[in-house]
Amino acid sequence: MTPTELTEHLVDIERERLRSLVDADMEVATALHADDFVLVHPSGGAWSKDEYLGCIGSGAIDYRRFEPRSEIAVMVDGDGRWQVRWSHATEIATGISGEHDTDCRSVY
Repeated sequence: MTPTELTEHLVDIERERLRSLVDADMEVATALHADDFVLVHPSGGAWSKDEYLGCIGSGAIDYRRFEPRSEIAVMVDGDGRWQVRWSHATEIATGISGEHDTDCRSVY
């Protein structure tokens, strides 16, 4: 796979990951999050993959909108490791702490 093809592939996967979260498609979301995934949320706490996806699956977190507001940038090092970085806009309803409309930067 060429660097351009890898970049396009990773961008497609990231868009699919976002769709799975908005649609609460837990089969796809589970497959697209690493087992050691950790989400550090705005209040500074950390959730494991199971905690995070469990909240989405139960409806405690309901992403109404989760979309890029910038180009999805892919950085690949010489060892084949990669990082996807972009700014996003989210609209979330939660059973945890009310309604939130957030604009932040994500690095996965």
